[in-house]
Amino acid sequence: MNKIIASALFLCSVLFSGATEAQSFAPGSKPAASAQQQAAPSADLNKKAVAAPQEKATEENNEILINSVEKRFGDVVTEEKKYDNKYGKIAHFRIVDGKAVFDDVRNILVYYEDYKVERGMDGIVRCSMRIYVLNDLRDRINSLGLKLKWPDISTNVQMSRVNPGVRTYMDVMLLGEGCLSMDKTPTIEVNRCRVKGMSEDKCADSIRWFKKNQ
Repeated sequence: MNKIIASALFLCSVLFSGATEAQSFAPGSKPAASAQQQAAPSADLNKKAVAAPQEKATEENNEILINSVEKRFGDVVTEEKKYDNKYGKIAHFRIVDGKAVFDDVRNILVYYEDYKVERGMDGIVRCSMRIYVLNDLRDRINSLGLKLKWPDISTNVQMSRVNPGVRTYMDVMLLGEGCLSMDKTPTIEVNRCRVKGMSEDKCADSIRWFKKNQ
């Protein structure tokens, strides 16, 4: 009789252990869900990565900055590369009936990044930034000269041979209290803008300040 009871208890313990193990790896549990997410196709992950900036841009400027070649103006280039900007580096779109309609708009975009400001021991305010010119046209900018004017401060930008689809930048440092008001959109005075196949006026009209999404 004791042997029968012991065998029954052993069988119950084995069944209970198996049920516990099956529950811990059930399809609705967290470990299974994590494994399912890791096994998701890469295409689905790419769709999510693209959808996020589109939704953010829709709320703001309806523009998406696509990755482009970055080049510091003045660097020595040993070999000339041919840059293709067939599809553009800025995606412009409008929402029509709940759907995104993309427009082929080409501009020369100017903006700055890495803005820093400080007041020195001498009491003078200094600010530094990296000014970018993104040529989103289909052709190279042979020569560009413009002046960025904020309420109490300004700076000149001179560049040449800016290839299509390339973000060319120059580092600038300015002095004065005007550094504290550079969060506003500057006025752009165009002194020179030369692109093959475009009149100088049309070239100048294509230049605008770009509010880059963060």
